[in-house]
Amino acid sequence: MKSVRVKRKLFTIVELLVVIAIIGILASMILVALSVAKEQAKSITCKNNLKQVGLGMNLYINDYNGTYPTARWGTAPKVRWQNSIGTYIGGSVLDPSQESDATGTNVITNNILKCPSTEKSKYQLDPTSGPLLGKKREDYLRTGSYGYNWATFGTFHLDSAVIRKYPVNVKQIPHPSSTILVADSFGVKDKSETRPHSYTIDGPVQLNGRWGTALGQTPTDPRHRKLFNSTHGDGHVEEYTMVSAGYDANDPENVSGGGNPLLWNGYADSSITVLTP
Repeated sequence: MKSVRVKRKLFTIVELLVVIAIIGILASMILVALSVAKEQAKSITCKNNLKQVGLGMNLYINDYNGTYPTARWGTAPKVRWQNSIGTYIGGSVLDPSQESDATGTNVITNNILKCPSTEKSKYQLDPTSGPLLGKKREDYLRTGSYGYNWATFGTFHLDSAVIRKYPVNVKQIPHPSSTILVADSFGVKDKSETRPHSYTIDGPVQLNGRWGTALGQTPTDPRHRKLFNSTHGDGHVEEYTMVSAGYDANDPENVSGGGNPLLWNGYADSSITVLTP
């Protein structure tokens, strides 16, 4: 009986390379999908943080006769709005009575005040030497993740250059649901500071003749795949591109103050740039 020889069809080099290429393409697609999912998860965490911040703000308002906290008070130490709502969100920093800046050690102890995508920001504390070496921007209130719409809601206590005085009452914000209160913040748009001033936010245009400070403008930061998250005066949370929020550019380094204050002045009216004292 003759033995039957079975012929095997072997892969050619070309076929093998095609298979490898297909596997590579599929792997890259999976990695992209995982990266997108990871960033979406971070954005969801950020939104939950801002939801808690909005709730803390409104609890503060209820306890303080309808007034919003100031952005900052005092000069030595400088205590900020995050400390005002610390009681309502589970704390803020190691010592709420003291300054929290990257030059010191009074770090944030409540992760609600930290956006998990802050490291995606184009403006980070990244010194190569000196006392700030190894410091993370999001660990301190002054340079932190979230900024307060200060020109409309909080201003600075005893700042004689600001027309709208502290404290701002809810009666001065007729459309809280259409007004951004706290959002992902960038820092000074021209990167002129070693430590970004990011605990306050400047809207798209001047309000009461003020847009930014001597340190420069501090717009929002679209660090969630070109979107930024924000909580509003009524506590609800939304995401925006910078342009959809009224800015004249989608990059915080390119804004110039020629935008639309609709979502920023408390009146839901694009024509209003002078706010009541």
